[in-house]
Amino acid sequence: SANTAAVRLLHTAGFVGEPTGNLRMRRPLHGTLPCSEIAPGYVLRTLEVGEELAYARLKSLCFPEGKPWTEEDFNREFLSASFDAYERIFVVESKRQLVGTASAWEIDHGDGIVGLVHWVGVDPAHRGRGLGETLNLRVLAELAARGYRDAWLNTSRDRVAAVRLYERLGFIVHRELYTYTLIL
Repeated sequence: SANTAAVRLLHTAGFVGEPTGNLRMRRPLHGTLPCSEIAPGYVLRTLEVGEELAYARLKSLCFPEGKPWTEEDFNREFLSASFDAYERIFVVESKRQLVGTASAWEIDHGDGIVGLVHWVGVDPAHRGRGLGETLNLRVLAELAARGYRDAWLNTSRDRVAAVRLYERLGFIVHRELYTYTLIL
């Protein structure tokens, strides 16, 4: 949808675009990032080896619309990276339970490797305490420290509270993804 020439070509050929609701957002990492303190009773830290199953349970709780995550899903998603995944996965803990997460990842959308805010989620029972903002700011600081110029993320327009938070943190919509269908 950001490639106007391609969209024009598709329309000329009879294709009709429908928004999928998926957004790709970005924000520059230069300058000073806002500060955030974690709510009382919570600890922000990196994930530790041995917590893969607890992470999978948390992700399933945060994203119930998908299939439940397993330890194998964790291994496939994170441990295939060419870097130490554990130092890039941040978690919030309360009473020895993982209740929030976000990752300082990287991805190549076709224009080279960029910093990615990845899998941000907070247990529904712990939402409304600023944990998502704290996690996001920690990930942004990590991406900046690793030398990325911009932070990118993928989300859904349906995640209204998340989109509002991302916009408040300086993210703008770079692209809304569309599905194109040929009408015959």
